[in-house]
Amino acid sequence: MLSPRVRFSRYLRNVHKSPGLCARGSTLLELLAVVVILGIIAGLVSLSIAPGDSRRMAEEVDRLAALFRLANDEARVSGRPITWRADAEGYRFVQSEEVRGESDGRDPLRPRAWPFDVRLVDAPEIVFGREPLMNPSRVYIVTNSREIAVHVNAFGEVKSVP
Repeated sequence: MLSPRVRFSRYLRNVHKSPGLCARGSTLLELLAVVVILGIIAGLVSLSIAPGDSRRMAEEVDRLAALFRLANDEARVSGRPITWRADAEGYRFVQSEEVRGESDGRDPLRPRAWPFDVRLVDAPEIVFGREPLMNPSRVYIVTNSREIAVHVNAFGEVKSVP
């Protein structure tokens, strides 16, 4: 009869010789790591696919800031004023009593609809002219879930206050 020490050492030698026993343990760890990584990726994808109103509002304020800079620059270069008008449906830029971009969908100053549901827009007409300074304005946008104020300073810079 073999002693327990000898039997255990033989058992360990047999375990190391058979690749199946060692591979099963490492496969389980690899599987768990893959499941965790896939869970993290799925969470990130679901967050990026369904943006909330807050994110869409922030993106729209950034877009407005870029469009205001473009309208300001274009009005100064052309010498013809460009007026921004907004309502609950969307906004548009008007130059010489013609809405910009109605015939050309590639015009960056084309009419746009709000990318979220808007209940109320309290916005004065903002006029971009030849002068570098303009009248400061404040635009209020009210949705079902929140309200945001967009401030346009005398230099045409846009800042939002949630």
